[in-house]
Amino acid sequence: RELPLLTPQQAERCGVDRTGLPVGRKVELVRLVANMCFHGQRSQNEIRDLGGLPSLLSHCNIDGENMLLREWGVFAVRNITSGNVENQQFIRDLELQGVAESPVLDGTRVQPAWNGGLTKPKVVIRMDRNDESSGGSSSSEAPGAADEGGERGAE
Repeated sequence: RELPLLTPQQAERCGVDRTGLPVGRKVELVRLVANMCFHGQRSQNEIRDLGGLPSLLSHCNIDGENMLLREWGVFAVRNITSGNVENQQFIRDLELQGVAESPVLDGTRVQPAWNGGLTKPKVVIRMDRNDESSGGSSSSEAPGAADEGGERGAE
């Protein structure tokens, strides 16, 4: 069952993040997993067997409400795969299903993009007309040059 996300105002009043966990609790939990999996073959296997690897991988991104979550997430992935061929193969066998929207990018001109094919996901920078008139050109030859829609993509 999926729990509803709190509004930023509700979360701030309660001292919790958008998911309802106390601020910093996610970091503590991911840190615990990272430490348990350091040279802990049994813990590494148990997390994989319980289906925890995709969840752990999802914590390897920037979260403005939980500082250091990304760093502990990356460290946990390192520890859970260290010396564990089965976990390495599990991650290797994952397939890209889409690009998740990121609240961190809300309000910026940067957006993830993927066409659903065999190409890699890209970062798209939306160009405002004001940017083009102030010297920016949509026909730049920089990596991922802009297309007709005023977008620039970079891999």
